Amino acid sequence: MKNKLNFIIILLTVLTNFASAQIDSRLVKNNKVYLHPLDKRNTEKIKNHVKAWGYWQVVDNRNEADFVLKFNCESALVGDKTGYAEFIDPKTNEIFETTEPCNTVFTLSGSKYSLAKKLIRKRIKPQLES
Repeated sequence: MKNKLNFIIILLTVLTNFASAQIDSRLVKNNKVYLHPLDKRNTEKIKNHVKAWGYWQVVDNRNEADFVLKFNCESALVGDKTGYAEFIDPKTNEIFETTEPCNTVFTLSGSKYSLAKKLIRKRIKPQLES
């Protein structure tokens, strides 16, 4: 009886931890993403990068999107950018997910585009593709 009770407790603990690790349903594959513009030069490059990844459908109209992806960038050191990404509900403007920060140290370019690519590669893809 005690072994069965321990098994049930362990099972419930594992299931609870698994449920909390679930990604938000708005971020699932093939959902529609609107990329909040950074600036003219980098927004198109980031849009093309997300399209090439193929995980989400990129839309040009915020109202059609399941969520908004916003990259927040700021200068850290000379030639270096630091920042994070936010996932925003397009209807309520609520931020429902935020990535851990990342920087462009040890990359060849300290551009906003380099930072966005690194955030996708290091912070977003591993969370979604695991």
